[in-house]
Amino acid sequence: MSHFKRSHAVQPLTLKSVSEEGIFTGYASVFNEPDQDQDVILPGAFSQSLQAYVHKQKRPKLLWQHDKETPIGQWLSIEEDSHGLKVTGKLLLQVAKAREVYALLKEGEIDGLSIGFISEKHQPNEAGGFTIERVNLLEISLVTFPAHQQAQIQTVKHQVLETTNQLTDQQKEKKMITNQTNEKPATALTNMEEKAHGFANFMRSGQGWRQKGLTTTDEEHGGHLIPEILHDRLLGNIEALSPLRKLARTMQISTSAVDVLLTGSLADAGWTAEENDRAETDAGEIKKLRIAVHEVYAKPRATQKLLDDAKVDVENWLVQCVADRMARMETAAFVNGDGNNKPSGFLTHARGELNANNGQEIGTLNSGVDGAFPEQKPADLLIDVMQSLQTKYLQGACWLMSRSAVAAVRKLKDPATGHYLWQPGLGGAVSTLLGYPVEVCDEMPALQGGQAGVAIAFGNFKEAYQIVDRSGMHILRDPYSSKPHVEFYITKRTGGAVVNPDALKLLNFQA
Repeated sequence: MSHFKRSHAVQPLTLKSVSEEGIFTGYASVFNEPDQDQDVILPGAFSQSLQAYVHKQKRPKLLWQHDKETPIGQWLSIEEDSHGLKVTGKLLLQVAKAREVYALLKEGEIDGLSIGFISEKHQPNEAGGFTIERVNLLEISLVTFPAHQQAQIQTVKHQVLETTNQLTDQQKEKKMITNQTNEKPATALTNMEEKAHGFANFMRSGQGWRQKGLTTTDEEHGGHLIPEILHDRLLGNIEALSPLRKLARTMQISTSAVDVLLTGSLADAGWTAEENDRAETDAGEIKKLRIAVHEVYAKPRATQKLLDDAKVDVENWLVQCVADRMARMETAAFVNGDGNNKPSGFLTHARGELNANNGQEIGTLNSGVDGAFPEQKPADLLIDVMQSLQTKYLQGACWLMSRSAVAAVRKLKDPATGHYLWQPGLGGAVSTLLGYPVEVCDEMPALQGGQAGVAIAFGNFKEAYQIVDRSGMHILRDPYSSKPHVEFYITKRTGGAVVNPDALKLLNFQA
């Protein structure tokens, strides 16, 4: 079982003196004492990790407040004793932030150390936390408030502790990392990699993916925030599977809704000579549309045996399952959603005459036949729809239609030449119709004889439709509801609405 965790609460520092070189000594962690989360680290928990650092000639980072963007020094030695993890560090005073920290240390305003690590062996304890037997140490930070009230900086000296030089060679190899000039630069896992690694372990073990000092637990929605690196993969796969996400404009917000400003009518303008009076013109009308986000979820499940198999890429499995299901749900809502606990689809927006560019209704042309093209001049319908779109929207316009509509359109011919109107794309290029690309959307109504429906749309979707995503996805791991399977309840929040009806036209196959 693995369990990433970053202690963000600080261990108080007892400072005896502050040297000009900014060298200090203290305890980053103490043994057999519960921290603020009731976690207890046992003696020897760091030994394997410290040996690994010696072998790789690397050291944990010395950070300020667990911020990977703010290294402030280097660790001269790290070792375990009977009390805990004893460290000696040196602030690099040529760095501005390190000088600030040095001043705070000197005045006693900073009194804590905190560690970032991955727990590689642990068991739940009676207090509600974990008893941790082995950890992979990632970084140690100077912080303002500690998880352990006993982790202290004991001294701040002018030079490195003499005891470092008095240890035997064997002790140096097994217990500490020294500051030697021929060492490679210290490196550690990036913050993003740490999160992703801890998340994968959470999926397999179910022991709780808890990261102290990182915003992972989301009390509003429950569960945890999916780490950024996996979130980006999920969203990228959803976008690849959702034609509307490729075509429409997207926006990311941190609230439950966003107000979008719309232009109801344009301001008047006029011509005049240099010395002529300027007549008043009508002011343009600005409207506001509120787009709320709604929760969409997926619940993939797997057996614990599958999750325990180290050869199975559980993250890739999750991405594929969730992306496919969410993409289908989202696209269906972007097309046909009624706005009730889901986005408002463009097919549920108000419709009007084909050439009525009034900024309120989507221009729609009826075919005259339910679920089919008319027998006489069927291609004229497509030309009329295309020509009704204002010139300013033609750049970036495309066709969107169901698969059955594609089958019908591909059979249409130019009566003058006998050539098919459909131009298939070669070498992976997008197919075109009347010079504009075609996107297939399975969520558009099917074109079936006798069944009325809007199977074809044409327009500039970036101008017509706005998709809104609330930042972050959330996950809950449930091993109980579907035994012997483990369910993963993943949620995200998305909204959408038509923001410019004039940029979209519809072909309705209706009598």
